[in-house]
Amino acid sequence: MSRTGVGALAVVFFFFLVQNTLGLVFSEYAPALALAAVVYYGLTRGPSFGFFLGAAAGVFFEIFSVGRIGHEMIALGLCGLAAGYTATAFFRENLLARVVLPAALVYGEALFRLAMDGGVREMGSVFGILQDAFVWPTILSTAIFSPFLFRLLGRKASPGGYFRG
Repeated sequence: MSRTGVGALAVVFFFFLVQNTLGLVFSEYAPALALAAVVYYGLTRGPSFGFFLGAAAGVFFEIFSVGRIGHEMIALGLCGLAAGYTATAFFRENLLARVVLPAALVYGEALFRLAMDGGVREMGSVFGILQDAFVWPTILSTAIFSPFLFRLLGRKASPGGYFRG
């Protein structure tokens, strides 16, 4: 793994720890910082890098949580892959990519997790699972904090920053 990959993995792990700490204090209002970092690296480094970094971030969530193994790894890997594929349509400096894409992928990740856990059987309808996956405090806080996170990561990834390739 290159120095850039190790640095990105360390950054995602740091934001994972911050996210979990905020989750203990603010519960459902904590932003999905690790996912926003995966989206940033997916946009800047491409779909394969985003997928593998997202899968690695999912491993962090799998290790420190209770539940079925593999769901978070697949969900975050797919989020990184989706961010990498949208890089051709958006620039990472674009406000749409900084605000809407991380927020939409938070919803997509929650929807994926509910579907994998058999949410349709428990909810009784597709509309029930769509509504239950819409956790507006997390989506809103991620949309608010992701532009700042993108700016911070953009500075660290610059030629004078810590993560030179």
